[in-house]
Amino acid sequence: MTTKYNYYSLLVFLCLFFAQFYPQISSAYQTISESGELISADNYRFGFETQFGSGANLTGFVDAPLNEVSQLRVLAGTGDVDFYAGVSYKWIPFPDLEKQPAVGLRVGSAIGRETTDNFVAFSGSPLVSKKIETPQGLAIPYLALPITYTSHKSKTTNALQLAIGSEFNTPELKKWGFGGELGINIKDSQSYIAFFATIIMDENIRGK
Repeated sequence: MTTKYNYYSLLVFLCLFFAQFYPQISSAYQTISESGELISADNYRFGFETQFGSGANLTGFVDAPLNEVSQLRVLAGTGDVDFYAGVSYKWIPFPDLEKQPAVGLRVGSAIGRETTDNFVAFSGSPLVSKKIETPQGLAIPYLALPITYTSHKSKTTNALQLAIGSEFNTPELKKWGFGGELGINIKDSQSYIAFFATIIMDENIRGK
């Protein structure tokens, strides 16, 4: 029990500590905002995300299962980044079972516009998560390492980030999921804090 609460204390501390390192522009298309869990077949999940820097971005997204080990996300948003839209593919060949965490890969692409500059971005992210039962509900902390290639009109960047976050589901709000994420700049990227909420059309998460 102590370990579970220590996890949340550490996450809050990191959010407060890294808040002072916000960039001038936050790139919401670079966030992860999901664990290694997959929704059940023939169901969909709708959600939105707010990401905070010196300004803010708002993103809407839809998740759809493809098969037993993969899932698709389509997203679009606006804010500090004038407009962006993208798609990502999550592949989890190793699900969360007993002591084994969920392990997989998330790849994606996005297009968008910042002021007068259009861009195209491609990313790949190793992803690990583990379910933790708490008295308040099911927490699913996750860790990802997004590697993003972004091409602008006048430059290209190869960015590396560390994303630490968690999903949370409560018995009282079975169709809703909530979560938060901290992004830490490692190379040519941005640090950020993001919060997200989802409406789960299917009340069951695979492996629960």
